[in-house]
Amino acid sequence: MTEHDDMTTPVTRGELREEFARFEERFEKKLDQKLDQKLDQKLDQKLEIWTGALLARLEERFLAIDRRFVAIDHRFAAMERSMVEMEGRLMAEISRMTRSVEESFMGQFRAVDDKYADLPERVTKLEAAVFTPKPPPRTRRRRTG
Repeated sequence: MTEHDDMTTPVTRGELREEFARFEERFEKKLDQKLDQKLDQKLDQKLEIWTGALLARLEERFLAIDRRFVAIDHRFAAMERSMVEMEGRLMAEISRMTRSVEESFMGQFRAVDDKYADLPERVTKLEAAVFTPKPPPRTRRRRTG
């Protein structure tokens, strides 16, 4: 078509085809632009939805993990208290056993000590009997005379 919009001027088929081709190109460009815009909008919306859902799931998982850590902390504290109590009971039992062994040894030592309690006196008598100085031998005097 010509540059002015005169509807009375005849148009050839070639000009009409050229005009339709240009119109088709312009139409496709605008359609592509509109589709791209719509597609971009839809992708943005879906991305926002997916991102929001993903963030919500991650937050749920982090909260679950956090709850597990809190539970583990409580269990650890309970175990620690239990171990401290067990240590106290164990130390008391060891102390009781040590006193029992000590009393047993003292009883055994007493039995040995009692057996030999009179030993110093017996040794003294024995030493007196064995090691007492013997009287000097008597010498005979000769008579001169």
